[in-house]
Amino acid sequence: MPGLNDRLINAWERTQVELHGAYSTDRVLALAQYTQEKSWAHIAMMLLVTPLACLTITVLSDVLPLADPSDGVEANKMFQVRQFYTFVIISFLCAQQFRTSVRALPYPNWRVVRNSIVIAFLTVAVLYGLALWTGFPVPFSIIIAIPSWVVFITISMAIEWLRLIRQNPGIETMVLNTAKV
Repeated sequence: MPGLNDRLINAWERTQVELHGAYSTDRVLALAQYTQEKSWAHIAMMLLVTPLACLTITVLSDVLPLADPSDGVEANKMFQVRQFYTFVIISFLCAQQFRTSVRALPYPNWRVVRNSIVIAFLTVAVLYGLALWTGFPVPFSIIIAIPSWVVFITISMAIEWLRLIRQNPGIETMVLNTAKV
């Protein structure tokens, strides 16, 4: 019978997604071809530059100056701006995930941006109302806001795609599978 240590190691390894994946031969060959066709300077530059967009987006939300929380919700306008920015990014990335996974459904960039802004505004309005009602700062505000955000983004996507999903039954499965992710 395995000991506690062995069971913990087995449980840990079962939760590691990267240990269960496999590379196809096509991907390995494509990587080999890429490394042969590109210079090492190009490859090194790609490895350095690729994460910069994500880092920039993350840092932008953290550089906004915040007032003392004890000054209340009215003195913390930049906190609301920060929340708004965060929910615009979250909404945009969620919509992009659906656009990438369900290519049969059109969703132009301008509508993704517009809907992300509207969803973020509504979500921050809910948080602002909670802050006025319960006091500022609202503990775990993003976690508390997620249910309303899910409702808003679901309504947004339903407005965009419901008619097309009903016309094409196979797309419904694709949307549901993407929603599970």
